Amino acid sequence: MKRGINLFFKILVFGLVVFLTSRDFAIAADFNANNLISDGEFIDTNSMSATEIQSFLNDKNSFLKSFSEGGRSAAQIIYDASHGYGEASGSINGISITTSTGTISPKVILVTLQKEQSLIGTTSDPGTSVTNKAMGYGCPDGGSCSSTYSGFTKQVEWGAWQLRYNYERASGTGFSDYQVGQSATFSDYNGNHTVSFDNRATSALYRYTPHVYNGNYNFWNLFVNTYGFTSPLYSYRVTTQGPYSGPASYIDPISPGQTAQLFVTLQNTGSQTWYQSGSNAAHIGMSNARDRASVFTNNTNQRMVMDETSVASGSTGTFRLDITAPSQIGVYYEYYDLVIEGDRWIGSSMVWRITVGNPLSARYVAGGQEPYTADSKVHLSPGGSATLTVRFVNTSGANWYNSGTSPINLGSSGPHDRINSFTNNVNIRGNMREWGVANGQTGIFDITITAPSQTGAYNERYDLVVDKVGWIDTGLNWTIVVE
Repeated sequence: MKRGINLFFKILVFGLVVFLTSRDFAIAADFNANNLISDGEFIDTNSMSATEIQSFLNDKNSFLKSFSEGGRSAAQIIYDASHGYGEASGSINGISITTSTGTISPKVILVTLQKEQSLIGTTSDPGTSVTNKAMGYGCPDGGSCSSTYSGFTKQVEWGAWQLRYNYERASGTGFSDYQVGQSATFSDYNGNHTVSFDNRATSALYRYTPHVYNGNYNFWNLFVNTYGFTSPLYSYRVTTQGPYSGPASYIDPISPGQTAQLFVTLQNTGSQTWYQSGSNAAHIGMSNARDRASVFTNNTNQRMVMDETSVASGSTGTFRLDITAPSQIGVYYEYYDLVIEGDRWIGSSMVWRITVGNPLSARYVAGGQEPYTADSKVHLSPGGSATLTVRFVNTSGANWYNSGTSPINLGSSGPHDRINSFTNNVNIRGNMREWGVANGQTGIFDITITAPSQTGAYNERYDLVVDKVGWIDTGLNWTIVVE
């Protein structure tokens, strides 16, 4: 919990001098002081894994590639801070930052380490006098750095927390300064510059470093040009995809003619806002091939439409499409991509696997039940074992599998999953020999039993069961005589 801290530090850029050559001025023409990076880029805590951070440090030959503190590598410290661990979490002024929210993108942390102390570009150990103020946190202009926040880990954790706090307070939290849409004037070496905060990320960065040149220009130049961290205009990440259960889900099939709704929630990881309508509306279109017709939409090409009117960078949007199952049973794969109308298609395909037909359907194969004796009985001595075998034809619209999330097995029945003395009073399932059995093919199921000590005639019932889906009542039984 953060308590009694000075929430606004003016950060001094130590030892970082940028000389603007003619090429630098050309780059600066693309610099927008009002919009440094997108909100999505700023808070994308999953933009780099710890392994990817380590690879980045290795590629730059940074001394941080071999640096560790408290038993953690620099890469792990950066990753953990990005995800809100240690001092990178806490609540104040109604703003709570936790491991659930995370803080900021590891890319933002890496750029800040370079902007403040050139730690990415430094190849040899610069000493604790530099690493102790790695993020410039608690180092106000014209003053010395606070010893409270001294040390690489503290700097990264507190700096990440502060930047996320700045981001959260920039809109809708009742503060009067550094708000999205407001303007502020900053004094720099080359004069005064007035900035309008177009988004939260820009507000957060200026509140952390209240300078355009060279502070936030350097941040932008490192992020966009030096390291190429900037997001594409349009990109996304799938957060949820359904339905999870019920018709058309991976587990539950859909009957011919039955209707269902497909949905998917995407996070906008690009820099451009998505719009529900208009000349460049964001939809999800049928792909593989693009703009194909689908049997689930009466052989027409239809779009998945977004619920939200608009989705800004970093936010999520949910897209939906109503479908109707075709008459032909089977397993279908439906491919979709995000499309910005009139502009471009984006991403690798989203796929729905849809089963049309009843998976709880099987046909007993006459003569396929073993052991089979003249009196239709299995004879065993007490303690004797046998393998019971039976064959069924798959008459459903779904494939059968002997492993995975919903395998098909042979289960004791009458009632289902009853405990019986032939499996040592333990519920044991019989397995299908084949890895997979398609519609119309035959599956062979085996279960090994051991006769109890009590002699007599037993009527043992078994049925097929698809895990997480249901039972197929087959009426299968063996009469077993223990003698």
